[in-house]
Amino acid sequence: MENLVTIKTFFEPTDLLIPRSLLESEGIECFAKDEYMTRLHPGTGVVGGIKLQVRESDVNQAVDVLMKGGFLTEEDMKPDGFYEYIGKILEKLRKK
Repeated sequence: MENLVTIKTFFEPTDLLIPRSLLESEGIECFAKDEYMTRLHPGTGVVGGIKLQVRESDVNQAVDVLMKGGFLTEEDMKPDGFYEYIGKILEKLRKK
């Protein structure tokens, strides 16, 4: 099976509906990881939200579709500060 890639995270189940439909209307199969867990524990962020995922081979097309639809921005594509921090630590460890 091909790897799945998270392209956007939603914290409200209703926020997922239109982007998911948009991708599916373009023939891109998508998956909503942790959708049901988020519904069981609404508003808690227990599992870090609902992860909209697509197959690795569909990532570029999916990102393009969501950007054109206004559901994804360049800012969304940047890693958050936590990952940058971890990256710097790993870089220092590799130099030793």
